[in-house]
Amino acid sequence: MALLGSYPSAMSEAWVRNTATRLGMAGPLVLIGLVVLAIVASPIPSGLTAVAAGALNGTLCGGALVAAGAGLGAFAVFGASQYLGFDAVRRSSHPILT
Repeated sequence: MALLGSYPSAMSEAWVRNTATRLGMAGPLVLIGLVVLAIVASPIPSGLTAVAAGALNGTLCGGALVAAGAGLGAFAVFGASQYLGFDAVRRSSHPILT
């Protein structure tokens, strides 16, 4: 809790709205990037990002941005697993995988 207590302004609605306003047209791209990061690095929660997207951009537009970010994140994870996993499976000596 000490970490959250040390930055109270970063957890407020006013700070989030101010930051989104300052980003301007880059805001949706940053939002999509945050969702992609949340999908690729799975311990990062994506629920708060989705709620913030809906609150800042409206339900339909925010949902579309979250869906686009989730799709791109899933594509990135699938591509990484194909690229990194193929050799590992090929080198495996397990009879089911060979």
